[in-house]
Amino acid sequence: MGGLGQAGGSLLQKPALIAGVDPILVAFLRALGSLALFLLITRPSAFRQPGRLWKRIALAGSISGGGVFFVSYAIANVETGLAAILSALPPILMLPILRIFFGVRLSWVSWAATALALFGVVLILTR
Repeated sequence: MGGLGQAGGSLLQKPALIAGVDPILVAFLRALGSLALFLLITRPSAFRQPGRLWKRIALAGSISGGGVFFVSYAIANVETGLAAILSALPPILMLPILRIFFGVRLSWVSWAATALALFGVVLILTR
């Protein structure tokens, strides 16, 4: 679902950015739409969480909002496919970071998928 949301958002925002709409406004509207879908999908019991969890969610949302701005800026200035490829890299690169800095044990499938994804990106960008 996350990948579909990312692809859909990228394709829907390109015409607005080409028309000259400010990337900050596009990023805000995209983040607002994501929040609305999140609230629709989650169960009501998900809202009864400790305060520290909501602080973490707010921090993650703020950081993600900044990322959405940079993706919007990239989509406005380069090909949509290239911007989508580059915006998909951070979650892939988080796996080695989880292992190295936090000691999370990852399966061989995780490592293989990371290597395959990076290899695919290299192939796409060098052609």
